[in-house]
Amino acid sequence: MGLNGIYNVPVSEEFGIPMIKYAFDRGITFFDTSDVYGPHANEVLIGKALKQLP
Repeated sequence: MGLNGIYNVPVSEEFGIPMIKYAFDRGITFFDTSDVYGPHANEVLIGKALKQLP
């Protein structure tokens, strides 16, 4: 929810993808999304990041 601008300015892909990858590298494996958070912006960003992970 914090990535697509509900509470803040939306983060760019150049910042968001490395942030998701950083979290994954430190053991975060559950990324929650919801239609409530916006027009699929979180899902698209997370999908792009997950494609780059092992």
